[in-house]
Amino acid sequence: MPPWLTNNDANFSFAIIFATAIGATILGLVGVSNSAPARSHSTTKFWNEILARYQITCLAFLVTLIRVGQFTQEGKRLKDTLMPSLMLIFSIWLFSQKQVNQQDEKIKKRHICTVINSEVCTMQLNVSDILSVLWINSLLAFVTSVLMLIYIFNPYLY
Repeated sequence: MPPWLTNNDANFSFAIIFATAIGATILGLVGVSNSAPARSHSTTKFWNEILARYQITCLAFLVTLIRVGQFTQEGKRLKDTLMPSLMLIFSIWLFSQKQVNQQDEKIKKRHICTVINSEVCTMQLNVSDILSVLWINSLLAFVTSVLMLIYIFNPYLY
């Protein structure tokens, strides 16, 4: 195991990011109660919302690094990139939330729902419709994941 991963502060950082990721997923799973009205294309919307909530996990991780991260002398430049990274990921989070708010319109543009005796569309979305909803938040989650991996596996963080 690399030496920078054995530090208690780093372990605390990983525990925070893991707990936040689990919390965001559980909120997504539990947030839909039986008393809530059913919604059309729930699975696609659910994954889009989870991808947007992932950004909060990255924000928590960066705040933890800013707060308790210890950098070597060579890593001083890396520490200086934390606040701009935090602002970037906050902006990405806001944009991903906008994508969640627009998911119904995206589905309506590409898919004609057929509702018969219920409030829920019974037609499945095809792959291109699903990708039209998920691609932006998937790309943003990938970008933030790469940024987080740069911080996690950087040898200047100990």
